[in-house]
Amino acid sequence: MKIHKTLICMILITAMAFGIVSPIAPEVQAVTKNKLELHAFYPAQATFSDSLKKYIDSLDSVSFLWGRIYSDLTDGINTTYGKNGNTDFYYPSDYIEVLKYAKSKNKSIQFGIFSDSSNAEKILPYKEQREKAIKSITDLLKSDVSHGNNIYFDGVVIDIEGLNGQKTASFFNQFLKELKPKLAEINKKLYVAVNPLRYYSGYDYSSISQTADKMIIMAHDYEPLTKLTKEQVMQYTGYDSLNPIDSLAPIKEIQHVMEDVKKYVSKNNLNKIMLQISFDAAQWRFSVAKGSTWGKAGKKAVSLEVRDTPTYKMLYDRVINKDGNGKLITYSYNNELQSPVMQYFNINNSTQNICLYENSRSVKAKIDISKQYGIGGVSLWSLSNVPDYTDKTAKIYGLDVWDTIVKSLLFEAPTSQTKVTFADKVVEKAVRTKLFKPSGTLYKSDLAKVYRLKIPAGYKTLNDLKQLTNLEYLDLSNTKLTSVSALASLKNLRVLYLYKNGIKDISPIKGLTKLQVLSINGNKVSNISALAGLTQLTELYIRENTINDFSPVAKLKQLNILYLKGNKSTNYSKLQTIKKGLIECDF
Repeated sequence: MKIHKTLICMILITAMAFGIVSPIAPEVQAVTKNKLELHAFYPAQATFSDSLKKYIDSLDSVSFLWGRIYSDLTDGINTTYGKNGNTDFYYPSDYIEVLKYAKSKNKSIQFGIFSDSSNAEKILPYKEQREKAIKSITDLLKSDVSHGNNIYFDGVVIDIEGLNGQKTASFFNQFLKELKPKLAEINKKLYVAVNPLRYYSGYDYSSISQTADKMIIMAHDYEPLTKLTKEQVMQYTGYDSLNPIDSLAPIKEIQHVMEDVKKYVSKNNLNKIMLQISFDAAQWRFSVAKGSTWGKAGKKAVSLEVRDTPTYKMLYDRVINKDGNGKLITYSYNNELQSPVMQYFNINNSTQNICLYENSRSVKAKIDISKQYGIGGVSLWSLSNVPDYTDKTAKIYGLDVWDTIVKSLLFEAPTSQTKVTFADKVVEKAVRTKLFKPSGTLYKSDLAKVYRLKIPAGYKTLNDLKQLTNLEYLDLSNTKLTSVSALASLKNLRVLYLYKNGIKDISPIKGLTKLQVLSINGNKVSNISALAGLTQLTELYIRENTINDFSPVAKLKQLNILYLKGNKSTNYSKLQTIKKGLIECDF
């Protein structure tokens, strides 16, 4: 065997020398397919239209979530509006029309069946109940659902949500393994929708991906459903949080899902996995006198209601300010969450509104991570909710989502990656932890995704930070830091925590003009002239240093919070003008 290997190596080397074979470039990622698959759910509430025709044209498969299964299986699958309280999963009045169209375009069509855990727990553990459920499913799939137009579904989507516990997972596996051969007998496909494992333990990704033709992971709806304080919503709109509260589908949660896929799904089954992208939105309203006073509202102010769910049509109407009631409409993007945020003041009801949604940028981030982990495709919930606005104003807010989806599915030509190395192991570990990449080669493109970082004590050098050009938040507190010279190049920093160190000179940070929050409490700083040019600061903490002149602070007109006691100087006379605009101070 060794002789054969040696001979092969010699042949390859000779071939490369004469240009017969190109040298191998290990940094280039191999692409084995042209595009990700695109699946979507068609809900009962949709009205068939030309727009939906356009969307269906671009799909590889479409599933119609029109059925619900209850523990009482006497009447089989419930597909009737109002029956037993079913108001979400039913045949719409125009269902034959849409099925005809999908079939005419040679799309794979599946019938979607929803159930919740309370009903499923009365079915899955019991052989007789499982058999009844399976018979109900196969009977439906064998029938001409158009009653004469010869339309049959190509398969089924089992969407049982909220399952927990290993026993439940085992019973669910058993049900799927009993269902699969029955579907095979009638040449039908099995799709299975599952919840993320971090919150629901009743799904065995390994077994399900082996049994099913497709496994759709519903990694969305992470946002809080409760009332929020201003301090909490500022985690969406601002930068001052290492780990902001969850948005609709924060990228860190998507990455957790992908790591579970990597752990439990075999490489041979990765092509079966689909990441679901949901087009819901969330909104919180706060009572304020006028829009310009929102910045001065206290952090403990509470929203008027729990999370509301505006439609994308409502968001678009606000973007173009259709009713004229929107003022100070702004767009921002939370890089840490990979989530867009819209804010506006409503003059009709005197409320400040904060809205989370999905846009072209956040959707592309989810599609890109799907490619990165090598899964088979993406699924959309739902086809009737996808934002598809292409005018200039809509594009500013990223509401041209449909075009982005179609374009992003394609794999780009492989490109060379630039490898990076670290001089300090403590800094490297902090970065790797943030990237979910404990080992292996790191690339420049990886570091571009590091936006917020906390580095613990024990590092020997911070020179590696120069590679983190997109860093927005950095916490080096209580790490025995004495010099901030390595931070001078971090021009995108918005938040910097340096408290409880041994810093004397802060002049290297004078060029960090995007800073909004700075804490140097508990250091040895005497001269703060470097702060005069940091005019974007809204929060400044300079307590317990040796400062003898506060006059540079007087130039910081946007300050809302200022803490400065415990210094040599107690002369605050030059700060009286800005003090009037502060909402928190200690002098």
